[in-house]
Amino acid sequence: MTTTETLFTPTRLGAIDVKNRIAMAPLTRSRAGMDGVPSALAARYHAERAPAGLLIAESYTEFTAMQAA
Repeated sequence: MTTTETLFTPTRLGAIDVKNRIAMAPLTRSRAGMDGVPSALAARYHAERAPAGLLIAESYTEFTAMQAA
């Protein structure tokens, strides 16, 4: 099996079955509102990428410097 073929084969990560070996690392996209709640845009962003493979979602944190600006 070639490296490319291996990339697209199913595997298991602990208790999670995944359809391939592609993973998207967490990124900070700043898609939360000023209240820190992820927006509909954040949901759409992740939904568009989910079919590719495993998504490790970003975290949303309170960022008071932005709120102060």
